[in-house]
Amino acid sequence: MSIVRYKTMYNSSEEKKWEDSLSTYRKAYTIFPDNGKPHAQIAMIETYRCNYLSMIYWYLLSFIKFYPNPIAKDNLETFYKHILEKSPPSMFINPNIREFLFFLKIIHKEPNISRDFKHLYLHQSDYLSDIFNDKNISKIVRIKMYKEIYMILIAYIYLMNDTFKVTESASVRQNIRNHQAICIMLILENLAANVASLNKIIKNYDNLTNFLFNNDNSDDNNTNESNNDNIIFQLLIPISLCCLWIVNNNEILIIYRNYSKFYEENEKCYKSFKKEIVCLLNSLNSITEIDNTVEYLPEDCELLGFLPLRNYYSSMDLKSVNQVLNNDKSLDNRNQFYIRIGRIQTFIKYLVQKYPDKYKYDENEEKYLICDEEYKKKEKSKHLKLMAQERLKKQVEELKEYVVKQTQPYVIIDETIIINDLPLLRKWVSSESCRIIIPSNVISIIDVQKSGNSKINSRAREAIRFLEQYYIKPNKFLKVQKNNEKGIIKYEDYYLFKDQENGNNNMEESNNGAHLNPENTDEVKNIFTQDNDNSTTHPPWNRNREIELNNEITESMSYCRNQKPSRKFRSLLECIQYFNEQAKNEIAQIASIDNNMDNKNENTYPLIVISNNNILSKYLEIYHLDCKSMTLQEFIKYLAIKRQEKKIIYPSNLLNV
Repeated sequence: MSIVRYKTMYNSSEEKKWEDSLSTYRKAYTIFPDNGKPHAQIAMIETYRCNYLSMIYWYLLSFIKFYPNPIAKDNLETFYKHILEKSPPSMFINPNIREFLFFLKIIHKEPNISRDFKHLYLHQSDYLSDIFNDKNISKIVRIKMYKEIYMILIAYIYLMNDTFKVTESASVRQNIRNHQAICIMLILENLAANVASLNKIIKNYDNLTNFLFNNDNSDDNNTNESNNDNIIFQLLIPISLCCLWIVNNNEILIIYRNYSKFYEENEKCYKSFKKEIVCLLNSLNSITEIDNTVEYLPEDCELLGFLPLRNYYSSMDLKSVNQVLNNDKSLDNRNQFYIRIGRIQTFIKYLVQKYPDKYKYDENEEKYLICDEEYKKKEKSKHLKLMAQERLKKQVEELKEYVVKQTQPYVIIDETIIINDLPLLRKWVSSESCRIIIPSNVISIIDVQKSGNSKINSRAREAIRFLEQYYIKPNKFLKVQKNNEKGIIKYEDYYLFKDQENGNNNMEESNNGAHLNPENTDEVKNIFTQDNDNSTTHPPWNRNREIELNNEITESMSYCRNQKPSRKFRSLLECIQYFNEQAKNEIAQIASIDNNMDNKNENTYPLIVISNNNILSKYLEIYHLDCKSMTLQEFIKYLAIKRQEKKIIYPSNLLNV
């Protein structure tokens, strides 16, 4: 294998052409990637070129193999001991590269010796920053240097870890970990800078589009200039390789945190790196389709047998390897870009799975999040805003509820509607057009009528079953009167015949059980009829009307004797009194919120009593219960008018909200 190199080396031409030799060695390590000899031969060629950074890179690739080449370690020892000291700074494209190589000499030969690690780290950080920002070096050369320097540091972290395992001295172990810590920090802080510069380019979508959809085979001058501008995207090569290394060697970071004296510095570098990576992936999620398949890329050729990345490359798709070896044109810039982004995404997914309390993926916003203190403050502020919005929403709903109550009056019904028109009652409840109150004595009357086989008994049973569910679990739009929901009426204050007690002995006879004389009977009858005419002539009545009138007279006479209504009407009147006061209080609350309530429609009533019983209507007048009494037909017409008007008045301060 070395014959090709000797042939070029002893060529009589002044300018040595190493391309044939390099091509031969590249084919060799692709055929047998676990053998380090081809890499050692390339390292020797780099020595002839005086490219010492690349030389160290290839020697380390040769040594850290499953089948390492022994000459690699010996040649590195010779270089650090003799050649490096004699090499003037002018031999390097940047003088700080020489200082960085002295640092590599330290971690190669003396990783177990204690020193001022803080000072060492700060100096190397400045040297690398100067190298990577040197504008005298072309972009393509700088990106190649990124990859070589990162892989060199990863290689020495791997070698120092082997030394750590065979060392029992605690102080030596501590020194090894400190040297590893410096290498890790140098990688992370420069990776963060690389990703940050890439993020600035990606913010301009034209740059990314030009790179992804540029024709690689075009010879147009403008295309070549565009490719030079988009070389920055080749930064994905070292970034993706380092992400693979972190995922497959995460135990190095864990051990490092336990030993390093530079934990704060490393944590700062690590946080900065992860923040920039997350920003990169979130920027690309909206414009690219990221594929996580493990495929072969051109930069993988020389690293296939590299032990720190061996776990990843062992799962490599062999078909994709043949694509690269055969120069398959289907693996263009765009496909390579997607694969590299997929490798970077593997790192973030690893963090999300391993540390779900610190990292997560928001499926709604389709982006990755780092749950740091800043994020927690934003989430807390967000939750507070949501709570304030919910509270405001609740207040608005309460205001709306007050307003809606204006068009949803209390409605008290008797047993005839429940038994004979139960479907209509169900419709009122489901449509939420009013709030229906069932008096307790109505339940008792229906309960008495449920026994029997007639139709009315069957309807009474059905009504009882319907009302039971609302008695157990009250509904906003239908409720059964409870025992404590009774108003107070002083019946003696409204006794109609109090002014006749002194001059009329018939009241005493009535109290003793005597019958009223015809004069008083006529007077009572006139009170409970709707005819205000005092004449004694009346139109002819049918029999039903005559029976109804007799019932009214009988009730009137009973009223006179007992000075208050019967138990049935007392219970009903007390129910009406209670809910009438409650309805008026609610209207007053709405009026305090909305100043426009004074202009409300005259057809809006706080409480409506639906009954065809004329006696009940008279009692409402007698006891000054200022609610509206309607027949069933009148109430149906009333609801129809309200639906047509659609009169919902919103409070003024609700509109301001």
